[in-house]
Amino acid sequence: MRVLLKIFSILFTVELILGFNGKLLMVGSLSIRYLLYTVVLTILLAVIADLTIKGSISLNPKSHNSILSLYDGLDLALAAFLLLNLVWVFIVPCLSGVGIKLAIKEVASLSILVLYFPIVILIKTDYIKWEKALTLIKICAVLVSILHIVLYFGERIVGDASFQLGFFGLIERLTLGHSHRPLVMMPKNYIRIIYPAAIYFVILFYFTLKSELSVKDMIFYVIALLASFTPLTKSLWFGIGGAMLFYVVMCLVEQRKHEPMYGKHRLGILIVITLVSTLAFNYLFFDNYIFIRVINSFEVASECPDYDGDTTVLDESGSLDRFNDELEGTKRSNYTRIEQIEVLIEKWKERPLFGFGYGSYVEERPGVEATPYSYEMFLPALLMKIGIVGLLVWLSFVTYLFCYTYKKNSKHRKHGYAVMFIIIALGLSTQFNPYLINACGMGTLLFALLELKAGTSTLPGSQCH
Repeated sequence: MRVLLKIFSILFTVELILGFNGKLLMVGSLSIRYLLYTVVLTILLAVIADLTIKGSISLNPKSHNSILSLYDGLDLALAAFLLLNLVWVFIVPCLSGVGIKLAIKEVASLSILVLYFPIVILIKTDYIKWEKALTLIKICAVLVSILHIVLYFGERIVGDASFQLGFFGLIERLTLGHSHRPLVMMPKNYIRIIYPAAIYFVILFYFTLKSELSVKDMIFYVIALLASFTPLTKSLWFGIGGAMLFYVVMCLVEQRKHEPMYGKHRLGILIVITLVSTLAFNYLFFDNYIFIRVINSFEVASECPDYDGDTTVLDESGSLDRFNDELEGTKRSNYTRIEQIEVLIEKWKERPLFGFGYGSYVEERPGVEATPYSYEMFLPALLMKIGIVGLLVWLSFVTYLFCYTYKKNSKHRKHGYAVMFIIIALGLSTQFNPYLINACGMGTLLFALLELKAGTSTLPGSQCH
């Protein structure tokens, strides 16, 4: 049983981080991600049942080795959060006339968090070695970052989307046609490698932030930094940047208490490497688009833009005017986001307390065709779907998460703030792009929760078990 768990856990972890849309290998009509999840969950439950039969753990709450003794407030908070969300999956959609089909489709990825509960038991009973799991996760985070970098520079060489299409075409040939590639998006005038898997970059940042900043750690940090620029997605940058600002401020606060988390000059080295690398990457590899997109972030068109998808802004010589071309694109995007907010808020006013349930959307302004419930503006969309009551459930869980993290890591502030970095980066990034409620977002959150539970036990000098 231990061997099976190890094999399928490795396969599931690798696929979850490196598998893009989870359909790079199909078994009939089922994706490999769905099958691996089912197998891993089944094996985890079978192992727990086996340990219970053997007496290693007990279902009796009064027993010294009770399963309940392995859980604490975080586990109860997560269980309550998941159970309460079922109200907006099964009950509210039926009452509002939306139905549960789209609701289940939208939040199916939350089922990844169910893995947390059996994994915690097996970590606490030393059946799973969390340190080895961390090594695998770190390797996968490095590989997904490098893969985005390779795809970016491949596209720079060929100048269109053919490199990405060729990459996924190769996978399709290797799987004898049993593969469904993700959507490949490429703007007309610059290169972007846009996939939800980009959120995994924050995990690689995390490993550096909780480390002692060795040369190897800093190399991984630079890799993560370069990879984070390849999507040219401002929401991801603001998420990582906002989380990094929080981390730096908290480091400085701890240093004022004469409790330096990095030692003399190390925080300064981290900041310098960030600034120098960003400057170098912007001009050497990204044609100044990093700075251009940041500068234009909050520009909005004054009226509904007339855009046919082929408009290009040229300068007087007939060459591409990068700044104004990107500016016009940003104005269109931001106008669209404002329109989303307006229609979502109007829809929410019809059912302000409980909303319409997951899977709901505004009929006159749905999201993309395959997922009409998916909007770039996460918070207004969430408010429309779950109302004030549901939003309070989310807010309560996130607040508890921060309080638990701070208290749990009272002797390991560097680790605690690094975990907070993941949560903040994920939370901010998803406000303008659907990074959270999908397999990649839930996989990142699952990692953060498991690190909260077991991560401090892997730190030097820790007494946490």
